[in-house]
Amino acid sequence: QVQRMGGENATQQQRIVQLEHQLSQLEQIAQEKHMEIQRIVSDHEEVVSDLREQLKTHQQQPKSAKDSVRSGELVSPAELQSVKADLDMQERIISVLERENAQLIQEKKTFVSRLRSLENDLASAKTKQAIQGGGGSGGSVGQSLNASGENNAAVSLESAQRQLQDLRLQLQRSQTVELELRIELDSAKKERREAERRAAANDGTKVGQLQDLRLQLQRSQTVELELRIELDSAKKERREAERRAAANDGTKVEVAELETRALRVQLKRQDEEHHELVQDLGRKISWYVDHQTFNRVQEDLLKEQQETIQQLRLKLLEAESLVTKSGVTRTDKDKQIRQLQKQVQDLETGMREKNPNSIAQLIRSCQPPVQHSAVFKEMQLKIQQQCCLEFLVLRVSTAALDRLRVESDKVRVQYQSRLEKLEDLYAQAHDLRVCAFHFLELFVERLSSFMMCLFDFSFSSANTTRRHLNVQHLLLSSTTTLQRLNMRTQESITTTHHNRLLLVPASSSKQHHHAAAEHDEAGEHHHNAPQQTAAGGGGSKTTKAKPHQASSRYLSHISQRNVATHSVECQTEVGGDINSAFPVQRIAMTTTHVPSTASANFTNTVIALQQENLLLKQQLEALAQSSLASVTASPPSVAATSFHLASSLQSQIQALHNELALSRRLLTEAQEQGRLRANENEDRFLRIRSEHQRELSLVREATRKSSSKQQLEALAQSSLASVTASPPSVAATSFHLASSLQSQIQALHNELALSRRLLTEAQEQGRLRANENEDRFLRIRSEHQRELSLVREEHNEEMRRCEDRCRAEVKLAMDRAEAMITSQQQAADFGSMGRGGRSKHTSGPSSSSQQHQDYLRLVTERLHMLEHRQATQEMDTQREVEEIRRVAQFEISVEKQRTELLVQQKNHEIELFRMELDTLLKDLAQLQHVQG
Repeated sequence: QVQRMGGENATQQQRIVQLEHQLSQLEQIAQEKHMEIQRIVSDHEEVVSDLREQLKTHQQQPKSAKDSVRSGELVSPAELQSVKADLDMQERIISVLERENAQLIQEKKTFVSRLRSLENDLASAKTKQAIQGGGGSGGSVGQSLNASGENNAAVSLESAQRQLQDLRLQLQRSQTVELELRIELDSAKKERREAERRAAANDGTKVGQLQDLRLQLQRSQTVELELRIELDSAKKERREAERRAAANDGTKVEVAELETRALRVQLKRQDEEHHELVQDLGRKISWYVDHQTFNRVQEDLLKEQQETIQQLRLKLLEAESLVTKSGVTRTDKDKQIRQLQKQVQDLETGMREKNPNSIAQLIRSCQPPVQHSAVFKEMQLKIQQQCCLEFLVLRVSTAALDRLRVESDKVRVQYQSRLEKLEDLYAQAHDLRVCAFHFLELFVERLSSFMMCLFDFSFSSANTTRRHLNVQHLLLSSTTTLQRLNMRTQESITTTHHNRLLLVPASSSKQHHHAAAEHDEAGEHHHNAPQQTAAGGGGSKTTKAKPHQASSRYLSHISQRNVATHSVECQTEVGGDINSAFPVQRIAMTTTHVPSTASANFTNTVIALQQENLLLKQQLEALAQSSLASVTASPPSVAATSFHLASSLQSQIQALHNELALSRRLLTEAQEQGRLRANENEDRFLRIRSEHQRELSLVREATRKSSSKQQLEALAQSSLASVTASPPSVAATSFHLASSLQSQIQALHNELALSRRLLTEAQEQGRLRANENEDRFLRIRSEHQRELSLVREEHNEEMRRCEDRCRAEVKLAMDRAEAMITSQQQAADFGSMGRGGRSKHTSGPSSSSQQHQDYLRLVTERLHMLEHRQATQEMDTQREVEEIRRVAQFEISVEKQRTELLVQQKNHEIELFRMELDTLLKDLAQLQHVQG
């Protein structure tokens, strides 16, 4: 006992030393993080100092620009005043030059006027001289006068020529001065423009420098923000590491597990309630559809009976008209009536002969004759027939419209059922993919633990019983994880199967249940023994037959068989009883049952997942064989076998990743095909509906045209008959025709008022339907928002559940690390050589660091998976919102088209009535003209 106590004390001391070593490692990691943060801060300070130096250099170089920028003025007031003074000087010079130019122009004008006057004087003097020379031979006095005149003219001519030359010289001088002034003006303008351009260039350079300085300031601010973000991220990482190191409380994990179990129970209860609600709604919808079809049948029967009654009435009217035309006497009353009519006619003829111009005779002549009354009755019969035909056409069109409405409802129900089936298939594939991810995570975890055990086995050379016990513990933990994975897969498959059965019709659901019962009987025949769960301790509930259940059962039984065989071998080596080992079960793999309602793409995904399950089974078998080989192998060959096993497992993991990528691609293709088919069905329904509406409009227009033509022909015949009547009875026939036309016009007015009233009622009904559709859309929108809120709450709960699960996995990893540390301490205690214990003591920190890295890698993979799941859920919710919006828009467009068709129909009827009224008024005017 003293030795045992001493060994326990030594193990505790070693454990304390190892924990202190781990704490030192964590402190070193924290110091490294702190050094990195300090380095980042120092780099940031260096960058900021460089930027400040650059700013100082830029500020020292353009001192004037800096002063202007700080003062808010891009140009200094001294420079502005100098530029203004230059501009004022140039403007003054220009104004002076313009004044001189104006004076020179005035002088030029005066010189030109004087030159012209002198030229005129010269011309007049020459004409006088010519006149005096051709005047003949005069006296001496005349000659002396002529000589003096010539001398004066010559002197005046010479003086005029001199003045002319002087004026020309002055004119040339003024032109040269004008040119010089113009040149100076142009040069002054050029100098002014250059000064303005220089001022603008100076302003532009200053603005550019200011922009460069602003850009540099923005860059420095962005660099500072980036460095701050990096510093915040480093601080967050440090806090998370500290929190993860501190969050190792066992009571919290147990409480979280209890909460997760309670939440799972609540979730199952809510799922059952949801399934019941969906079933009730499905039953109500089916009852509504059946009741609607029954009502349609009853309405069709009533319409047929009304049609037969109407036809019989028409036949009765035709028979009465034939009897009146033929004049066959059937009873004594008819004979008496005829005799009385003959007597009345005789008396009337006698009265006419006695008093042909009396008032009574005039009144009798104004009465309509028998022929016109017969024509009027025939016209009434024709009008009634046309009304009956119009009523029949309207009934046929309404029946066709109702039929189309029923067909549209059926197509919409089929479309919704197909969408729900595709969503169900997508949910099944998503659940299977999630299960595969979970299995991969657990498999990688078991692989890492197994590699660590192999590392411990390579450094331990004594006490084989302890090694066998560790192997047994490892295999038992792997069986528990596999059973837990099996339970998760079964739960996910049950939920997806229930969701799918809710949307399958009655006949297909019965067939599916029949096939499922057969499959369940086969499964019970193969699996008679109950299965024990390691985590919960109770028996697993037997569920109904579902797709992909055989593969999960096969994996669980394979794992149990491997565990049983390895436990038996370990106990035989230790010396224990073989009967106390786990029972060995031989399981025959059952074929998976794929429902007939699934599509080809879903079958491909199912086959891919089955292959993935087979690969996982092979990996488990290879893992068990490699564990046995490592247990029974000699110490020198442990490293080689472990390296070979790691390489093979890496290749298998790569193959699994490739298969998962293939399954994702197939799933996306299936979704795209379903979406394309749904769009094609919707386009086809719209095309059929538009064609039927076009046919109905054509039939209505044809019936209306035929009815209006027949009425116009009847009116024309009656008018021609009245015109071609005998001359004595023209007044009576015209009066009767006018009264009949007035009665018809009154009837048309009444029909027009009735059509207007019907149009207003139809418009009110359209408004009511539009309001109902808007209310329905708002209600659907509110329901969808409520569903979205529920989905978000479920997503948040799932995130909390995942966090709790991660914490539980962290706790398991810490427990496993502690167990490995204890096993290492025990191996070091029982080791014969101190070198082995020293090497083991030194290898502990490396294994713990490797475990920490593996744990971090698993956590990152899990976070990526959760982010991907959240993204897929958000995409699903967006897709559902788009589907609901599209259905609502489609219903609104259908109602709008219906109201537009009714409005067009009523407008067309009003136009026809107006046209008929115009024709009748024209005929009445013509008759009045003929009568006049």
